[in-house]
Amino acid sequence: MKLVYLIAEVQGCSIERDPGGLVFDASGLTLLVPDKADLERDQVASAWVRARGEVVRLGAFWRPPALPASGLRVYGNAVFGEVLSQQLPLQLVSPADNLLLGVPVELLGREVEEHFLAEVPSEERFPLFCLSLIHI
Repeated sequence: MKLVYLIAEVQGCSIERDPGGLVFDASGLTLLVPDKADLERDQVASAWVRARGEVVRLGAFWRPPALPASGLRVYGNAVFGEVLSQQLPLQLVSPADNLLLGVPVELLGREVEEHFLAEVPSEERFPLFCLSLIHI
């Protein structure tokens, strides 16, 4: 659910706090995903449905079915998104590369830090996952 929270926040969906934590409401929103099986994508789709959203799995995404002009969200690889944006009334938006740096630890369930390559922590902190971020 945390991953869906991040996607939702970037795309302007409704997120509210309740005594039990964060509640993501995808009512009225349709998530478009490729129809090929993928563990991560399937988990995002399941969380979307639990949040009362609709999921449409597209096989021939270059010929998508008739879909509403609003309330569409896309989760898939770059080709999937680019082709859909040409076929449907979509404007693709990507989150900032450093988005996770500003998300509270309690939402991610882990710490996220930014280091220059020369400052990578000592091997006692390994294993760790590194993602490149380009500073201009």
